[in-house]
Amino acid sequence: EPTFAREAGLNPLLRLGVAALSRKIRKQAKKLGVTYEFMLMRASGDQLRQITTLIDQGVVRPVVGKVVGFDETPQALQSLSQGGIRGKAVIGHS
Repeated sequence: EPTFAREAGLNPLLRLGVAALSRKIRKQAKKLGVTYEFMLMRASGDQLRQITTLIDQGVVRPVVGKVVGFDETPQALQSLSQGGIRGKAVIGHS
């Protein structure tokens, strides 16, 4: 979305493209009365602590669509890529 593109230091043409690509989701979020913000995650303990705080406060609510064992990882990834799971797929020890 535009804020992310600006903060990432993208050139004006790329920022315009990013704004156009995210227009539909931003419009939908506004219609629902919520905010939408794109976040690029890095391996960062500080970011994980911030996200944990937001989840604990109920500000962010992860949606778990399916929990599968390690042996089902290929099928879960295929379902995600085909839109067969709404939310996140959690892969763990079964």
